[in-house]
Amino acid sequence: DVFGWDALYLDPVVYGNKACPKPIYHVFDMISRLEGHRVESTRGSDSVNCFATADPDKRKITMLVWNYAANIPEGGVPLDKSAPAKIPVHVRDAGDFFHAKQVKIETWQINENTDNVAKMLTTGVAPDEQNTAMAQLPPATAKLEGKLLDFALVLPPSSVSLVVVTEMP
Repeated sequence: DVFGWDALYLDPVVYGNKACPKPIYHVFDMISRLEGHRVESTRGSDSVNCFATADPDKRKITMLVWNYAANIPEGGVPLDKSAPAKIPVHVRDAGDFFHAKQVKIETWQINENTDNVAKMLTTGVAPDEQNTAMAQLPPATAKLEGKLLDFALVLPPSSVSLVVVTEMP
């Protein structure tokens, strides 16, 4: 059983009878939150990529964005080639999609400073429900300029973000 309980959670017997999720669990959770149908998205750079969906009935755009360029050789030292990135997001025909002048942007993120189980274990920090949770960033808003919506995302290296854009009344 290569892919089972231990792939998604820390062993509760070893870590105080608490089944704390590993980062891969949160990635699957983010994927499960994608709603609607897939829409076109373009690559941000060599290390930044995106998968986006739109749900016209809910007036919601959901994006899974990652900044990851790691080389993890067998038996060697991992090398992360990704760097902090500020990524512009452009949504065409947003005025027709949202029927609003302003949108709310909610972001959840995992990165080397949040939910980093490997770092916790090597530094002696005991994993628990709080320090293994996916981080929710403060919500933001953006105004539509005609039919175009523009905003920026800041992505730390080795991070995965779920971004949900919904219309505001």
